[in-house]
Amino acid sequence: MPGLGKTTLANKLFNDPSIVYYFDKCAWCVVSQTYKKKNVLIDILTSIRNHNRETITEMEEEDLAEMLYKSLKGMRYLIVLDDVWDTRPWDDLRRYFPDDITGSRILFTSRNKELGFDNVVNELPILSGAECWELLQRKVFQTELCPPELQGIGQHIASRCHGLQISVIMISSILANMQKKESSWGEIARHLNAHIFDSTNNCVHILKLSYQHLSIHLKPCFLYFGVFEEDEVIPVQKLISLWVAEGFINKETHRSSEDVAHDYLMDLINRGLVLVAKERSNGGVKACMIHDLLHEICLRIAKEENFMGGIENGYSKCKKDKSRRVMDLSGPYWYSFIRYSFKDVRGGIENLVHLRYLKVQQKLKLPLIEKLHRLEYLHVENRDEVEIPDFVLNMKYLKCLHFGGGARFSESSHLRATTDGSFQINNLQSISPLLIHNEMDAKVLGCAPNLCKLKCKLFDLSWEKIRMIGRLPNIEVLKLRDGSFKEKQRDTEEGEFQKLKFFELNNVKIASQYACAEWNPISDDYPKLERLMLRNCYCLNKIPSSLGYSLTLQKIELYGCAESIEKSSVEIREEQQEMGNEELKVIIFHGQHWFSNRVNRA
Repeated sequence: MPGLGKTTLANKLFNDPSIVYYFDKCAWCVVSQTYKKKNVLIDILTSIRNHNRETITEMEEEDLAEMLYKSLKGMRYLIVLDDVWDTRPWDDLRRYFPDDITGSRILFTSRNKELGFDNVVNELPILSGAECWELLQRKVFQTELCPPELQGIGQHIASRCHGLQISVIMISSILANMQKKESSWGEIARHLNAHIFDSTNNCVHILKLSYQHLSIHLKPCFLYFGVFEEDEVIPVQKLISLWVAEGFINKETHRSSEDVAHDYLMDLINRGLVLVAKERSNGGVKACMIHDLLHEICLRIAKEENFMGGIENGYSKCKKDKSRRVMDLSGPYWYSFIRYSFKDVRGGIENLVHLRYLKVQQKLKLPLIEKLHRLEYLHVENRDEVEIPDFVLNMKYLKCLHFGGGARFSESSHLRATTDGSFQINNLQSISPLLIHNEMDAKVLGCAPNLCKLKCKLFDLSWEKIRMIGRLPNIEVLKLRDGSFKEKQRDTEEGEFQKLKFFELNNVKIASQYACAEWNPISDDYPKLERLMLRNCYCLNKIPSSLGYSLTLQKIELYGCAESIEKSSVEIREEQQEMGNEELKVIIFHGQHWFSNRVNRA
């Protein structure tokens, strides 16, 4: 992230007496966005040999490069290349730095940790709240102590800087030059970002540089963060769906738009422009956010470039804006460019024929959306179980269906799937949560060959239903919740769950006449399974040992499960260790306690 203090830290190292003593020659040059090879060569030569800048400026680039190489040959040198934006400077210059195994070092500072230099990367963390307060006190009061009456408001201001050093420094310069009164500091706290930006243009310039250097396809994705509330934690799946719906994602052959969008997000994270707010248990990103100052930058640039109508001015009524691609009507407030009341959209939503993403409350009658043929993402925040209309299953661009309170297929859907199987849901990738009652529901699912994520509830869970789901060719994520097994034994059949990566059983029970169910997969079942998660699961007698021989299994997670299940997971882990596999992790949670991958209490 810009403003963390990368250059400040590098400068302290560069000027440290032990560094100056250890290296024969030291040079510092600023590469920046406007990189020019000749200028960098001149900067380094001027720094290490005290050449007259005007004299060497007249030399040819090749002669400057030769002079640099000869100046460093046999020496122990430190070269700092500050503010590197891409790999081109290093590709151009590396051959002029002789590697004589003398202990020489090259130090880069960059906002992008994925430059591919194949060396040690020291990623600066944001400051803690205590560190922000300590820095603010030192900048404002120097060697004096902060008066007691200012400590509370001062700590509040420091916490509002959210760990960004440049914010602390900017606001400290304002506080240092004003009256040391609680009322004055309170006024600063109420309008913190405005004071930071208005006090100097340097902060704006530093932050804007990161935006300006983004490739053309990343710029709208970054500015889109201005749509969300300040400090809002944004689920990654939702963000990616919105990017795709807005048309920000370039199409790539043999890759889904969602996968490409995920790469865009990781690029923004690696550049320090987006923060990871929540991680998945497998190390992926579950939710993200951006710093307050970067949120302000998004709003300012959006206004300058009229992006999304300047965001803050995009309040047009839906009846007058038929080109709208995204609409969220699910809560008490909505994103700034889609702030419609329910009254505004009644009788008008069906006219939004270009809509791609729609999130609604249950009180918006689903038949209103029948004409939205281009819809890709439909989220219904219902409390009670709803019936999915047949026309929804004929939206050929639909990718994701989510119903907060659950949904079921209709009797007419069952009949249609049985007779002609003509539903147009080839693009459907995800449904959650779906109530599956019988094999007719599985037949409807069979009309979605590209379905890869399924969360379902089964109040009558038979192994035959699981078998039908397992025949779906592209299922990668399966979550079975709130059901009970009616049969004691589950013997799998060949060809089931060939692409399954994540399998969850949550709050699944067993019929009263049985003590527990037996799960007996054959050795070739679940060939791509990576994670197995069992929550409040007392329906099984054990985890099948054959799963432990899977070459892809990475993690088993147990939350409030039977002791026999826990014991079998430990045995699988131990067998894997004996075979030299240290990758499989077993995590067991007992209420407030949990056991780590080596099954030691933490």
